[in-house]
Amino acid sequence: MIYEPSDDSLMVIEYIRKNNGLFKDKNILEIGVGSGVITNELLKYGEFVVGVDINKEAIDYCKRNIKKENAVFIVSDLFSGIKDIKRNIPKKYDVIVFNPPYLPRINGDDDISVVGGKYGYETIQRFVRDAHRFLNKDGFIVFVFSSLTNKRKVDDIIKDYAVVDKIEKNLFFEKLYLYVIKR
Repeated sequence: MIYEPSDDSLMVIEYIRKNNGLFKDKNILEIGVGSGVITNELLKYGEFVVGVDINKEAIDYCKRNIKKENAVFIVSDLFSGIKDIKRNIPKKYDVIVFNPPYLPRINGDDDISVVGGKYGYETIQRFVRDAHRFLNKDGFIVFVFSSLTNKRKVDDIIKDYAVVDKIEKNLFFEKLYLYVIKR
């Protein structure tokens, strides 16, 4: 199943549109492309976009529907598939965009497109642990998560980064957070 765009995806797209100069002519890595809606927005501004997803169905969907020379799609669990790429694409990026699965596991739900682990933050923790190895010196990361995830824990996970922008959006039953962080 491919992740259908929701409020979190739209929040990221809105941020990209409002701050498109930050993405202009950049090499961008999008982790968790899902249906490719964020990728399509990034391609309007970025020099080159590499989209990865653990879900082969999502990657196949993006390959069929996003046919741009400056876009490459790879099946990868976070960064695992990027380090072995033999193609002529960047190994480090100016921008990394991540709309992670961030919901806590409830009643045994293991839908990897939305569940980030037992507490919801585990996928974010894995991402942050390795992200610096794929980020250029002056690069930045854009990611989103929910108040249903432990916000204090996420803030602790990113403690080695500076939060350069933060947006909050109240929804009916949760609050979404979009963070822009850099080393």
